[in-house]
Amino acid sequence: MDIDAILARRPGVVLVDELAHTNIPGSRHRKRYEDVQDLLAAKIDVVSTLNIQHIESIAPTVRAITGVTVRETVPDWVPLSASETVMVDLTPEALVNRMRRGDVYGKEKVEQSLKNFFRRGNLIALRELALRQVAEQVDRSLETYMDAKQIRENWGVRERIAVCVSGSPSGQYLIARAARMARRLDAELYVVHVLREFATREENPKILEANLRFAENLGAQVVRLKGRSVADAIADFVRSKHITQVISAARWSATGKSFSTSASSTASCASPPLWTSTSSRRNLKSTEPGLLLRCKHPFPHREAYPHHIPLSR
Repeated sequence: MDIDAILARRPGVVLVDELAHTNIPGSRHRKRYEDVQDLLAAKIDVVSTLNIQHIESIAPTVRAITGVTVRETVPDWVPLSASETVMVDLTPEALVNRMRRGDVYGKEKVEQSLKNFFRRGNLIALRELALRQVAEQVDRSLETYMDAKQIRENWGVRERIAVCVSGSPSGQYLIARAARMARRLDAELYVVHVLREFATREENPKILEANLRFAENLGAQVVRLKGRSVADAIADFVRSKHITQVISAARWSATGKSFSTSASSTASCASPPLWTSTSSRRNLKSTEPGLLLRCKHPFPHREAYPHHIPLSR
């Protein structure tokens, strides 16, 4: 690509194929995406293409799936800097048909390609990776819009689960349960610990670290917060990350045949997990003392999942 000729012509839009391509020796830049940066700096719009396997952080996953090492990659910030991302989506069957017609490679290369990189299983995995990448970018766009418009409500367009843990042995139970939920819902999973600035009771640091390592091993994003109030810290985190479900331990006290807990004790995550609570896509506001959770039966001492009790006024 003759970048100098393009800059001299100054078109309104440039179509640039193969964003991850390496330029020939003697070019202004080594990589094509660097040429694109020059065009953008000159206020020229660019429409480009990029295969999912060429994103730097995804290339190792593609190698593990396909056995093929992707040598030409672009840093993750390059596609993330695009003002708009559109997925060119084809089913594996449709792509195979195009290849057999000779629309992608010469017909002499088709059968070899279909037996290697373009095996059906590989195409299914690559398609899912591409869908997830685009979904993440759409999600970031939504968060940017909500921040710009100062929208504080939780638009639960995607499930996000947060687990509150402490230095209690019960933490791993909560984390494991949340991980199973996240897999079923295809949800993002956060494991949150709040260090209180003026805590009256020291947590067991070894158990806490074991809980957090366990969370990382299950693919959760571990978040460490600090604040005077556990409830306030959790509430702020729920709002900022648009969490749709909160799972925490609770301190329960019997009142006749019922058991109840307040929002503050739910957020503290200090007791064994008799029940789990969820935010049910509502804002968790620690300033609302009327938040109560109630159930009419004691915890069943058998191999059963705890009940979900939506937080309600």
